[in-house]
Amino acid sequence: MDLLEVTRLYEAHCRLERNLSQHSLRAYSCDLKKFTSYLLQNGIVIIPDQRINSHLIIKYLGYLQSEKNLKRSSIKRNIACLKLFFKWMKRSNIIEETPFNDLDIKIKLPKRLPRSLNAQEMSLLLNGSADTVNLCANEAYSFPPLQDAVSLKSINRLTALLALELLFATGVRVSELAAIRIKDIRLGDNTIYIYGKGDQERRVFISDENVMSLLLHYMDARNYLEVQHDYLLFNSRRRPASAQFIRKLVVKSGKTGGLSRRVTPHMLRHSCATHLLEAGIDIRYVQRLLGHQNISTTQIYTKVSDTRLKEFISQANIRNKVWSKKSDN
Repeated sequence: MDLLEVTRLYEAHCRLERNLSQHSLRAYSCDLKKFTSYLLQNGIVIIPDQRINSHLIIKYLGYLQSEKNLKRSSIKRNIACLKLFFKWMKRSNIIEETPFNDLDIKIKLPKRLPRSLNAQEMSLLLNGSADTVNLCANEAYSFPPLQDAVSLKSINRLTALLALELLFATGVRVSELAAIRIKDIRLGDNTIYIYGKGDQERRVFISDENVMSLLLHYMDARNYLEVQHDYLLFNSRRRPASAQFIRKLVVKSGKTGGLSRRVTPHMLRHSCATHLLEAGIDIRYVQRLLGHQNISTTQIYTKVSDTRLKEFISQANIRNKVWSKKSDN
């Protein structure tokens, strides 16, 4: 079978049957293009081909490192992509065996703690964004009449503020935020239905009255500007706000707020989890809110709270209490 045709079939499988997000599809497509380009350079145009074996895979990984100068994390992602690709080909009877059967490739990466924003940074971020639409995040939102405050020229700034508030309040992924439709919002109980990885459904809750009032104001703005689609977030062209567009808004908001480091949507997801755990919320509830299937994924956030742990230990001052008890006796 033609090599390029096989990759097109696999990409269709990922899109239609596995229902992967656009972000994942782009990553898979990019990794497969690199691999197919390498195969074509080596004269491999049809699958199966006996030259596609474990030795070729090892040479390809060396090529990614030396010629493409990819980081270890990117190489590891490429390996994961290729493993799934060959597994699918075997299951589809395109090949008899996968070259990964004879390989035991393990790339260890340094463990990195999730980057989150502390309370001061969140204050700068939200207030900086709110100020662009003449609001103040640390006060109750008070909105002027729509005709005086909302226009297509200014709507991106309001979209940015609502995106920041929802990302931090609910911990949703940016792709999940972009996918929220009006029908997913239950105003009666301040609930939003989220459809996450693997089309798993969960609910997130908006307990803060300020965030809820902003959401209602934004929905009124949608109607005022006569937005025709049913996606919650939109841009100045009245089109749905894509995940990439929201990322740009978040990065820009970080600069507007004067933060010293680059802010991303995933940092707000990390911040939501970290702040909830530091507030004493049971990790099982945080796991459910974030949509983690395995609690070990959520447990990484407990390591981020070392600063808070240090504060508690300092406050406890157990050694001082030992000596004070001795003096009492």
